[in-house]
Amino acid sequence: MVWQILSRVLLGGVLVISAGAYEAVPVLICGLIVGGSAVPLSLKAYKKRVLRKAGDSLGDLEQLLERRLAEFEDRNFQYLNELEDRSIERLEAVEERIDYTERLLARRNEPYAQKSGAFRGLPVVTPI
Repeated sequence: MVWQILSRVLLGGVLVISAGAYEAVPVLICGLIVGGSAVPLSLKAYKKRVLRKAGDSLGDLEQLLERRLAEFEDRNFQYLNELEDRSIERLEAVEERIDYTERLLARRNEPYAQKSGAFRGLPVVTPI
């Protein structure tokens, strides 16, 4: 693309200089047209370069967003795992407490004499 632009500018310049030397108006007009045709090509090349840069930066932005989203998902997953582990530990502690309370209640309903084998034969005294 660069060579096309440079060749058109160069050819247009040669035509304009030769038109000035030979005083040929049609050659001057052709030189201006050929040289001027490089302007749309250069604008097209500039637009393509700007769009490519924008596309690259957009791609970089997409990669950045994907990386940040992956990091967020990892942190969220770790947090949820920790929360689940703590919940399981708490449930186990509550289950142990419930079992202990059930055993205490079951022992409470037993008569005192059955609890301690060393006091057999003695009367059972219950507190008031």
